[in-house]
Amino acid sequence: MYGEASSVPKFVRARPPLDDSESKKICGLAGARHAPADWSERARIIALSWDGLAVPAIAAPPPRAERPGT
Repeated sequence: MYGEASSVPKFVRARPPLDDSESKKICGLAGARHAPADWSERARIIALSWDGLAVPAIAAPPPRAERPGT
């Protein structure tokens, strides 16, 4: 019925790059420091999806490095 929640999880992945130039643009934006933050973040998510990471792994916070002496 319309409007009911589904118990089946949805797995979302970015489509593969159409060509090498698209791949280079996305990877360049993913590591860019002088691009708008939302562009860089979306490109990072797409690049991680292309690398095979699932949504929970992409959404998880990065591991924190231990500081020496603490």
